[in-house]
Amino acid sequence: MHDYNTILGVIELRLSKVSYDAVQKRYRIGRSGIALIMNRYKDSGLSLDDLRQMPASKVVDLIYPKENLRHKDIPLPDFEKIHEQMIQMGKHADLSFLWIDYKKEHPNGYQLAQFYNAHDGAYYRRWASVYGESMVTLIDRILRSSKHEEQAYNSCAGVLHSCKDVPHRLVQEAAEKCVEAKECIAKLCLRL
Repeated sequence: MHDYNTILGVIELRLSKVSYDAVQKRYRIGRSGIALIMNRYKDSGLSLDDLRQMPASKVVDLIYPKENLRHKDIPLPDFEKIHEQMIQMGKHADLSFLWIDYKKEHPNGYQLAQFYNAHDGAYYRRWASVYGESMVTLIDRILRSSKHEEQAYNSCAGVLHSCKDVPHRLVQEAAEKCVEAKECIAKLCLRL
């Protein structure tokens, strides 16, 4: 997701027939990102001047709508059910087995990589609650440390997956140290 200035800059340069390579170098954005911005801009039917008159947040929402356009018809996994099943599986928990069950129920559902990343912040907070209040606080801080919560999901998953084979008491102590230090950097917490 790119900011208002990048979006307008990409549109302006591409409308001026500036090459993809030049736009990529200037804004450090990939070809697919440029194409997405231009396609959604064209689909909007608005002019560049119209976009400039809109509030920045509306322009960003126009190009990157809150509702994911590509996946709106794909049913989300039942996070509560998955969380409960993961707890029941204990230290042998394997999300890929739960994905197989999900695909049986929803053949056109998410692929495995998408399924792994289809969780929401509440999912990671519930998962953290297995280790205690300090881990919930830590995961909450990690989620809040990003401009958009979704950007922190991989960090949360990394922290929580690294705790899988560690005694809960040690995980709780490490989480307490991170919380006390007011530090939400996942790598630091993993070292503890």
